Amino acid sequence: LEGGGDRWDAHVRERVSLSTQLGEAGVRLSRQVPPYPDEWMYADPPSMLEAVLRLCPRIPLPPYVCDVGQMDVMRHTPLDVTTPGSTMNRALQAAVILENEWHERQVEEEEKATGKLRPLPTGEKQTARVRNRKMAIVIGNAIGPGGFRSGRGEDDARGMARNLEELGFKVNLLINANKADMLDAVNTASRRAKEGDLHLFYFSGSARSVDGRNVLIPSEGDADSFATSAQVAKGGVDLRKEVIRPLNRQQGTLTMAILESFVCSPSIQSPAGAD
Repeated sequence: LEGGGDRWDAHVRERVSLSTQLGEAGVRLSRQVPPYPDEWMYADPPSMLEAVLRLCPRIPLPPYVCDVGQMDVMRHTPLDVTTPGSTMNRALQAAVILENEWHERQVEEEEKATGKLRPLPTGEKQTARVRNRKMAIVIGNAIGPGGFRSGRGEDDARGMARNLEELGFKVNLLINANKADMLDAVNTASRRAKEGDLHLFYFSGSARSVDGRNVLIPSEGDADSFATSAQVAKGGVDLRKEVIRPLNRQQGTLTMAILESFVCSPSIQSPAGAD
């Protein structure tokens, strides 16, 4: 099989890294050593396949043996020796892209299995990077103030946690968490954050809007303790101030928040004109 076609695409996609599958390859490639040329850059599998075939429309199937640090690298190309040198060089460049993806995939799977970041081998060049750790805080509060229950919170959170773990995230799962537990999870992640980390914060439970701020409701207290907007602001967790900002404190981190909030208990109401 040569470049292009459904079978070629399917074979290559099996070797694509999880970061590329998530559309995050651009961050990793921007830190490649040596840096990728603009025409090599891509974000996701479709753009990666396009970049490879733009370099060499007839690139054979991987795996390849490549080392861009050696002058005689073209002797390792899978193309025929009669292939023009310019075509062979572009085929080699396309092969480097595919091999780096496969190497990245192997690193990710090893890190997922061991829970440890693997150090880069001495002298490694084309795959050198600052590895993005993928960390997630997943909270499912099925029980609200005053014992208000929803069948969604816990199930949603457990399902999300499973999906994120399959994508290589290290997940901190909290079920029916009080405010102290929620803040402790965020502050712990903030203290441990390193440049290049990807943080995902997921919350399924009751939430309110207070003066334009999203406030997450913990699983504690009675209905009266969250009867007014002022009480909600004091007893709840401010998404921007107490979650997003702490997680973004380390330079170079990226934080995403996903909220699946549902209506609070009917007994939790704001005074007229308060919201």
